[in-house]
Amino acid sequence: MFFELARLAFGNLARARARLVMTAGGVLVGTAAVVLLIALTIGLQEAAEAGIGSSGSLTQIEVYPNWGRGPGASSLEDVPQLTPDAVRAFWQIEGVQAVIPLVNLQSGQLEAGDYVGYMQIVGIDERLLPYLGVTLQEGQMSLQPGQALAGGMVAEQFFDPRAEEWQPVTVDLLNTPLKLVLMQWTGEQP
Repeated sequence: MFFELARLAFGNLARARARLVMTAGGVLVGTAAVVLLIALTIGLQEAAEAGIGSSGSLTQIEVYPNWGRGPGASSLEDVPQLTPDAVRAFWQIEGVQAVIPLVNLQSGQLEAGDYVGYMQIVGIDERLLPYLGVTLQEGQMSLQPGQALAGGMVAEQFFDPRAEEWQPVTVDLLNTPLKLVLMQWTGEQP
């Protein structure tokens, strides 16, 4: 009985070779597609979970002062002001790990010898930098008057203002004297 069934099966397979190859190929392609889709789904889910969990934006709240009146706004006297006392009050809120006041200066120009670099300058209490996850490549975290911390790309933002074609110049920030030039919106130096 078994011998007859095996002979019948192999006889049919030998007769319809093209159908056999297509069926086997379809099974292989379908199985591979299912395995690939499951692997992609697991990978995307892990990437999404890792991205959401590491996002500082879910645990950080940024508070800005009132920059002016908009349509339907009340008078400026009625708007709470972002004062040093208000910033200190944020520390008293339950669950707050750190309050990091920042002062942004958009009109700063650094000069290193003949080279110039324009960059954003941020004033921050150096003791609060660990809360932002800031680590140093070189130098030290404690600052003296007249010293500053520079981001990793600042050294590459300089250029020669007299050059006909803009070419970035890398400056050694630790060993080159720097001069900070502040500009008013009128273009004059204060």
